[in-house]
Amino acid sequence: MSDCSILKVKQTGFSKIISDYVNNDSRLSQFVIDFPSIESFGKQFSKVQFDASKRTVLHEALVNQYAKSNIAPPEMLDDLINSNTFTVTTGHQLSLYGGAKYFIHKIVSIIKLAETLNKSYPNYKVLPIFWLASEDHDFDEVNNFKTQNVKIASKNSAEGPLGRLHPKVFVDTFEQFKSAVGTSLSAKYLKEIFEKSFEMTNWSDATRYWVQSFFGKQIIIIDGDDDSLKKMSLPLFERELFEQNTHQNIENTNQELSKLGYHIQVHSRNINLFYIEDGLRERIVRTPRGYSILNTNMEFTEDEMRNILKTNIESISPNAVFRPLYEEFVLPNLAYIGGPGELAYWLQLKSNFEDYKVTFPLLVLRDSFVFVSSQHLETLEKYQLSFSDLGLNEDELIQLFLDKNANPEVDFKEDKEKLNQYFKGLEQKTNQLLKNHQKMMSAELKRMEKFIKKLDKKVFQDLKLREEAGIQKIVALQKTYFPNGKLNERSQGFIDDFISVGKEEYLETLLQASDCFSSDLKVIVPTLSK
Repeated sequence: MSDCSILKVKQTGFSKIISDYVNNDSRLSQFVIDFPSIESFGKQFSKVQFDASKRTVLHEALVNQYAKSNIAPPEMLDDLINSNTFTVTTGHQLSLYGGAKYFIHKIVSIIKLAETLNKSYPNYKVLPIFWLASEDHDFDEVNNFKTQNVKIASKNSAEGPLGRLHPKVFVDTFEQFKSAVGTSLSAKYLKEIFEKSFEMTNWSDATRYWVQSFFGKQIIIIDGDDDSLKKMSLPLFERELFEQNTHQNIENTNQELSKLGYHIQVHSRNINLFYIEDGLRERIVRTPRGYSILNTNMEFTEDEMRNILKTNIESISPNAVFRPLYEEFVLPNLAYIGGPGELAYWLQLKSNFEDYKVTFPLLVLRDSFVFVSSQHLETLEKYQLSFSDLGLNEDELIQLFLDKNANPEVDFKEDKEKLNQYFKGLEQKTNQLLKNHQKMMSAELKRMEKFIKKLDKKVFQDLKLREEAGIQKIVALQKTYFPNGKLNERSQGFIDDFISVGKEEYLETLLQASDCFSSDLKVIVPTLSK
């Protein structure tokens, strides 16, 4: 492969709130610090306050994390000490073999965004940060991977923070993985880095190893399950435990969003923290005596809980609502880059950031990419369809196909209009008679409309049968690129693209196509070398 063409296609299927957000709808202005643009980033540099002492703690924490995992840190890590250095961040669960391909798309997005900002604002340094969601505990969510139409999952199970698990929990998947990916040079490279990752001491380090190997020195990886970062964030955890303002702050925002007709993505709890140990992650709840850990026998008085914060703060873990606050508190962060679902709940959080006096980041929609063969685009063009049409549901796609390709074209809209006009004429002729015949005519009109509807359905089936060959081709493309109605980046692993495109070209091509200031789908059409 030597080259590719990149098409930008308007994305469909966004929720109402994300559709309005990417169109800079003014009704959402109160829920963001600004809409993302090169200009808004210029203003954001002065808004982020991150003092030298916090920079020192952050730098030391990252140096120690890399040292403990025996992985060489990227050289740009030392730039974090400088007051003119800032970050852009994304995060993800520690998915088996990367999980769905948008895992990679997120990281590509922050790398390209940082690169763009560094060119636009040379007086500052912007570093891309990948946040390991190591304290999540949903084993089933990370224990799935699909490549070459093969589903891979461990037969094991585990409890507690995922990042603390030993990689041996997942090692039973490796033989199946090796078989599925084949024997190409790109496949060999992947086998080597994933095999090495299973030799690490925990699942966080395993993920750090393969992601850092894959992206080289282009990103910095941070694990939030870090006692020094949590000690720095002690005031946040104290307020959440003893004042419990988050719940009311977010519920107030939820009411405002609901008034505007938006769906609420997440709801907060009275306490948005977990208690964690190896093999355990359970909610902290308020009790008459003080606090208890749900589904355990552990109970604490308020004084005992304060002592835990002082002596064992690594056992306190933020939930999905509180983690953004923790994340932004420990980073000199300009923006969070996430998918549509993530940004939807970040739009609920600004008032809580204001209450805690933590700078709210710019919210940037991650890139979505899809590799499409030129032959498939030619097939769509042959049938007068666009790639975005594949995002319709199957019935809508077939109807559109028939509208553009059926011969002869059969449409009863004009007949329905004529029928309605005819009965209106009958009504006018009879409305001056002594008896009212409206009821009889209405019943007859409904009967005839029902007949036309039935005829329309029969004709639709007949046209489908006549155009079956073309319909099968289009529906097959839909299932390839939009399985179950969603772009394949949400269900398939990145490895198919990586092997198909090639080790050297894959990331280079994604970075070339990336543009976080455009919400369009980036359609990449590889050009094969002759």
